[in-house]
Formats: sequence, C-alpha cells, structure tokens
Amino acid sequence: MLSCLERFGKLGLPIAITEFDINMEDEQLQADYTRDFLTACFSHPSVSEIITWGFWGKRHWFPKAALWRADWSIKPNGQAWVDLTTKKWWTSAGGTTDAQGSFAVRGFHGEYEVRVTQAGKTATQRATLPRQGTPLTLHL
Repeated sequence: MLSCLERFGKLGLPIAITEFDINMEDEQLQADYTRDFLTACFSHPSVSEIITWGFWGKRHWFPKAALWRADWSIKPNGQAWVDLTTKKWWTSAGGTTDAQGSFAVRGFHGEYEVRVTQAGKTATQRATLPRQGTPLTLHL
C-alpha cells in the first residue's frame, strides 16, 4: 500500500481515499486490515482524506463491510476506526502559558476548538491547523 501511495504521491497532488469498505466475513481480519490500511494512509504525506460512505449495516450496500451492525453494536473494524480517529490521532492538550503568555503544542492537522482561561475569563476560538503549522493568538 505504501509503495502505491508513493507512486501516486510523486504526482504532487493530494490523494483522497474514498469509499473505503472491507467486505468480508472474518471480522477480526477485517478489523486488522482496517487498522493497518488506515495507518498506512494516515502516515503518508500525500493523503488528504479518508472517507467511508457507509457505516451502519442497515444502510450499507455491503452490510458486512459496515462499521456498526444493524442493531447498532460496534464491530471490531468500527472499533479500530474509532480508536484511531478519536483516540490515537486526536489531539487534546492542556497546559500553562510561559511568562510571555505563550503555549506551544504539536498536533495533527485539522480543525480545533481552542479554549483559554485566565482569572475566570474564557476565550474560545475555532482554528484550522494546516500541515505546516500556524501561530494562533487569543486575547482575553
């Protein structure tokens, strides 16, 4: 998979992984493949997005490929998806600013809600963190 991504990545265009489905009976193998495939794609700098069109067994054209069964119980592949996207690849940071009022954190690129509190006052701002990083200034 990585060699395929490398080959297409040389074109200099973003790679979108779309309609990601693993349609098979063996749920553990499906979960392992989901985890490994997502990890390979997420690790490649040319991949800009990973999209699955269906996630619920009752509304999926391949019910076995769904991340949740028709009764809404999560399948092992769904758990792999959730664990990666909301735990392993989720940036959640907190801390205290330095004497100049600065705080730095390294995060995954994407959309953020940044909240700053000082002396009982809170400021919240939505921000986008691009690949190359960006400074963000909040004023209370």
